[in-house]
Amino acid sequence: MADFLGFRNEGAGFEVSTENGIVTQKGFGLDVALPVVEWYWWNNSYIPDLAVWSSEAAKFREFEQPNASHPFRIARNIRGVYGMGITFTPEETAAEQAELMRFRFSCLTQLLPCQSLGDILPEGWRLLQRDYPEP
Repeated sequence: MADFLGFRNEGAGFEVSTENGIVTQKGFGLDVALPVVEWYWWNNSYIPDLAVWSSEAAKFREFEQPNASHPFRIARNIRGVYGMGITFTPEETAAEQAELMRFRFSCLTQLLPCQSLGDILPEGWRLLQRDYPEP
């Protein structure tokens, strides 16, 4: 019944990381709950929501390796297959930075929630598909 009335858990968050008083990373994310009928099993776990995070960082972390075709941005799965993390550096073009932060906030406000990572952050999804195409 809650799904039909539009009730669901959602969240938005931001982060700012500093080292010695200098901002080294800033980011924003959305978490959108799926309707119960859309929950699915993956790796012995229920997938009840979609998490999307995008950050600008002074440098990539050790485990983050950019693709040679786009060396200033990366995409990766987080929380298994129901989350997406995007990281880009200040060297990325301003236009691409804007696209990688262009969240669709309507996913939080519409009666039926967005049901894919690409609905929440389209350019991030395209980047993830280029880096990790599905088999």
